[in-house]
Amino acid sequence: MPLTIKRKTEKEERLSLRVTARDKFAVDLYGRMTEKTISAIAKEALEMILKKPETGLYRKIEGEDKYLPDLCWDPLEPDRLLKLAKFAPDLMSDIEQVTWKVISGDATYFRDFEQTNLDAIRDNWDEIKLKAEELYKRFA
Repeated sequence: MPLTIKRKTEKEERLSLRVTARDKFAVDLYGRMTEKTISAIAKEALEMILKKPETGLYRKIEGEDKYLPDLCWDPLEPDRLLKLAKFAPDLMSDIEQVTWKVISGDATYFRDFEQTNLDAIRDNWDEIKLKAEELYKRFA
């Protein structure tokens, strides 16, 4: 089932998925029974699956299990990358890891997580991403 995400608004994303005609019919029937839209059913199913502890989307922070999407989500990409680097560096994509190397290797931006110059990172985000993309292309 290939998935695609299309930006709808700043607050909402659109997710398309391919299912068999039979599965779509089953969801449609379930929607009729429960008076829910297909979108509402899909959203509930995803949330139910993703919030299970066995998904690996939880990390122990200060002795408490925390849900990574709640810890790491931020509408600003630089902020989101920093949170991901702090709480789940093992889940960073290759380009995110290279971008993090650019940031963490420059004392202007980062000394440790308590001394992060987020304003400088945000102000220079396009430059940081460009440098990361150049490094990635050069060495990957």
